[in-house]
Amino acid sequence: MVRKRVVFRGHVQGVGLRGTLSKQCLRRHVTGWMSNAPDPSVVLAELQGDARSVDTVLRSVASYFSDPTRSRGMSVDVVGEVDPADADVEMHEVPWSDVGETF
Repeated sequence: MVRKRVVFRGHVQGVGLRGTLSKQCLRRHVTGWMSNAPDPSVVLAELQGDARSVDTVLRSVASYFSDPTRSRGMSVDVVGEVDPADADVEMHEVPWSDVGETF
């Protein structure tokens, strides 16, 4: 079980990122959270599951948004790992005020 911190950068608003990420996580039994950062070109997330499933979700999202008809450029960067948490039962959105300085 791993829990990866991820930063999505670039054209991330209004392209369906959160819905696409949620669907990919649900399909692969990956849990965690996502949040808009104060910078409108950044979405932060923590994804938890078995390593292969988390990596598959990240590759799928990156591949989906590499199509220029879906986004004008987005990067997907794993910026670290943290201890797995028991609280997440699905992928969900959290407000920036709950993320703040902890990321």
